[in-house]
Amino acid sequence: MRVRNWLIVNVLLLAGLRRGELMLLECRALKSDIDADTGDLIYWLDVTTTTELDPRHSAPSIKTAPSHRQVPVSGTPLQHDR
Repeated sequence: MRVRNWLIVNVLLLAGLRRGELMLLECRALKSDIDADTGDLIYWLDVTTTTELDPRHSAPSIKTAPSHRQVPVSGTPLQHDR
């Protein structure tokens, strides 16, 4: 539970996600590709709505319809002190 909470706080702060965007993230939202200019591996999060019905009382959503975005994330893993 502590690791999950630590990860949630870091994603919110470091990626600048809103609470509803975080709750919409799925494992497949993390994308990677090779930067054509530098040849480096880059990562990003695809933040978008889902077509699946959400059973939660207050279903998560993005702020507005045009809020679909790609948020760059670092390829360097964060350290969690246990």
